[in-house]
Amino acid sequence: MNGWEIKSFTQALNDAQSGNSKELDSLVANYPLCAVKSDYSQAIILRRFHVQIWKDERRVLNCEPDTYAGSKSDDEQWGITLANYDKTTGSGSEGSKCIPNYKYTSVSINNDTITLKWENSEVATNLKEIYRKLRFIYGISTTKEIEEAFGTLCNETIIAPPPVTVVYKTLESEILGTFKFDKKLEYYKTKYKIGKQNVNITIDLTYPDELKMNLKKAEKLMSAKFYEKALQKMAKPMVKLKNDTWLEEYDNGEEEQPITTDELLKRIRITDIAFDDECEAEIYCDDDDIFWGHSILISTNARGTYQDATLAG
Repeated sequence: MNGWEIKSFTQALNDAQSGNSKELDSLVANYPLCAVKSDYSQAIILRRFHVQIWKDERRVLNCEPDTYAGSKSDDEQWGITLANYDKTTGSGSEGSKCIPNYKYTSVSINNDTITLKWENSEVATNLKEIYRKLRFIYGISTTKEIEEAFGTLCNETIIAPPPVTVVYKTLESEILGTFKFDKKLEYYKTKYKIGKQNVNITIDLTYPDELKMNLKKAEKLMSAKFYEKALQKMAKPMVKLKNDTWLEEYDNGEEEQPITTDELLKRIRITDIAFDDECEAEIYCDDDDIFWGHSILISTNARGTYQDATLAG
């Protein structure tokens, strides 16, 4: 076993809370790097992830090694997957963070304390600390950055910041126009024209001072057309994904012809650009049925630098 036997841990927790815990119980019994709370509300799994080396950048991808677009992993990275499910509310979440490539021996959960052991060492931590301090699976991370972040774990009690209140119903931008607040989705939204295409631009709600700074950052990034470089960076890996695994076989037995990067860039169009509360962006693109209707999702950091691309929807 390698920790990838269960495809969705939130679903497995849901099933276990409904009385069908066989899948989770089997993994815990046979894989020492998986721990589950007795009420099946939380699961912790240590496992290896696929690493892609691209132009000297080390990208950790959210998938099992040797499974990304049929390519062999250039390296492997240990990660910790954290999943929870609350049956009373019907809500759950699942996410993964990078941890160093140590020889791990066990993981355990005691109340809110999570303990990781490897060789002759161990560290105690907690869910909030892991999410606050460790680097996400899904992006560019060096082994040094991962080890330095991991070294800060000390089971620190993280006090949640006060809730964000809505101070502005609209945000005014000379460059991007008027953003209106969406109460349900908790972001500010406007439409912005890129070429002949109207694109939805959103900025997540955060504290007033940070919100004003994020608006300025978004203006700067949009003025610099940061999305153009992101599209260029996305093109090659997505073309490889298309040609390796997404070519359609027609009823007459013929197969769809491989696509080129130029063709992909001509066919797709940006539909949405979403800035989060740290001004990191996700660029959503209509795929023109290249990936059978799935959106192409491009991630950038707060400087507008391309991080990764995947399929969504």
